Order: sequence, then structure tokens, then C-alpha cells
Amino acid sequence: MWAFRDPLQKLLDQVAASGRKRPEREAMWTRLVNETDCRRMAEIGVCKGELTRRLLSERPTLETCYLIDPPFASKTVYPKVRPGGFLGGDDFCDNIWQHSREFEPSLVCPFVVYFAEAVDAEVFILPCQQFLIRKPAGATRFRVVDVTGRRTKFDVLSRI
Repeated sequence: MWAFRDPLQKLLDQVAASGRKRPEREAMWTRLVNETDCRRMAEIGVCKGELTRRLLSERPTLETCYLIDPPFASKTVYPKVRPGGFLGGDDFCDNIWQHSREFEPSLVCPFVVYFAEAVDAEVFILPCQQFLIRKPAGATRFRVVDVTGRRTKFDVLSRI
């Protein structure tokens, strides 16, 4: 099922081995970028740029980093991700009101699962309300891998 040196599987194994100890969000993404030898990346929905700053400081071979406004992401980013590449994100939360009422409700969850299903990709639910979609490369089929063990429902009705 997994390639011999699959960096994502290595990360997932580390997350699973940590048990109930929750990894730090930025450290988790930094580890993935480092272990996949990532040279180009994009951060979508940048608030303060702290993750990008950390990645650029800890990954000197990172050649390009795009900072993208969320409304433009779905149409412009995914088609440019190479087969086997990753698209990860934040706010994969059951509660649509995870932020204060001055913000729009967040439907990242379940949208991410619906999107992955539409493009026949794998989606990984990670700790710290993070997610990762692996763009299909070959015979990959849609599946949800929940490394948190939460077994979240992926419908809209239960969120409103």
C-alpha cells in the first residue's frame, strides 16, 4: 500500500507513536516539508505568516513560497500540485463556529472530504485540526485516513 520510503507514512507513524501527546502544528508541517524534500509550497489563508517564516528559516532549500488569499485557492492551487504532491490545511474542525461570531462559519470540514472525493484523492485528518490531501498519482482511490481516531461525521447537517 505505501511506497518503501513514503515520507507521509513516516510522519503518520510518528504521529501515531506519539499517542495522546499532541504534536505542535508548525513542527508537524515543518517535518513534512523537510522529509518530502519540498522545494515549492504555498500557504493559503495567511494570517501572520508565522508558519511560512518558520519553514523558510528551517528549510533553506525551499526555493519558492506563495502566500495565497483563500478565495483564489480552489481554482488556482490544486491543478498546480504535482501528482503525488500534498495540499494541507488548517481549521478541520467539527464546530463551524470555532472562531468568534464576527467570522463566517467554517465548513472546512466537511468540504475537504467532499473535495478529496471529487478528485479521487486520499485525505488525512491530522492532529491540531489539520488535514492533508495527497493528489492522486496512479491508481490511488479516495479514502479518508483519520490518524486522530475521532471518527468524525462528514455531513453538513450535524454542524448546523
